[in-house]
Amino acid sequence: KSSDVIALYHDSDPDGTCSGVIMAKAIEQLLKKKVDFHVGRKKGEHYVSSEMADFFMSKKVTALITLDISADEKPEGLLQVQKFADVLVSDHHKLYNNLNETSKVLLVKPQLLYSPVDPQLYCTSKFVFDLMSRHASLKDFDWIASVGIIADVASKMWPEFLTAVFKKYEIPLVKDFFKSRLGKVAHLISSAEVYDEKNVDLCFDILSKSVHPKNVLNSELRRFAKFIEDEIHKLVKNSKSHAEWHFGEELMFYEIKPKYAVTSPLSTI
Repeated sequence: KSSDVIALYHDSDPDGTCSGVIMAKAIEQLLKKKVDFHVGRKKGEHYVSSEMADFFMSKKVTALITLDISADEKPEGLLQVQKFADVLVSDHHKLYNNLNETSKVLLVKPQLLYSPVDPQLYCTSKFVFDLMSRHASLKDFDWIASVGIIADVASKMWPEFLTAVFKKYEIPLVKDFFKSRLGKVAHLISSAEVYDEKNVDLCFDILSKSVHPKNVLNSELRRFAKFIEDEIHKLVKNSKSHAEWHFGEELMFYEIKPKYAVTSPLSTI
């Protein structure tokens, strides 16, 4: 309802941020009001903690939407929130507790609505885009859903959708989606959030105000990417002399103390 105090609690990675922006756009169309506030997931919390529940209560939240967070894995916080607010949980992760059967929480995941489907490839930004497109006109935000798809390595499930989006925005189609302009948008969001988790709000706001991928590519997010790229390059270079190598170069033990939270992207190189 337009009278609700609406909060979004989304994952702080590109898919979570993109899904949050898409949901915010849908709510704005449907209720003729903006969401009251959004919060990026705190580092190390993949659920709604008791502290977060208290926070939402202190903000007098009456409608909470969680996005790309496995909130049903540890549902105690959600059950606390449902005492004072309506709760919608939307993500594409494993089903831990079907809260639809035991609480007032509305839980929606791809595997609960579609069969057969691989939920790992039905990233939350695309899932929210599809669900909310039934009720709102979200065609102008298809590129944001595409950023989430690419960031979550889910491209192989959505070739036709991505091809249409690339054509619509006159973006050159490349074999490696990560090297495309939309892949670069995902990289900028990820780099900014890795640099400082407080940048989640900045990423959300820039994405919300952007009408085209180039708006993000030309935004202040570019400066964070340079810091992260330099840090990763330095660590990779130092690995040649500081890491322990075993079985040729198949196994490596490398203890690092990076300036930024780059362990995840570093491990995939």
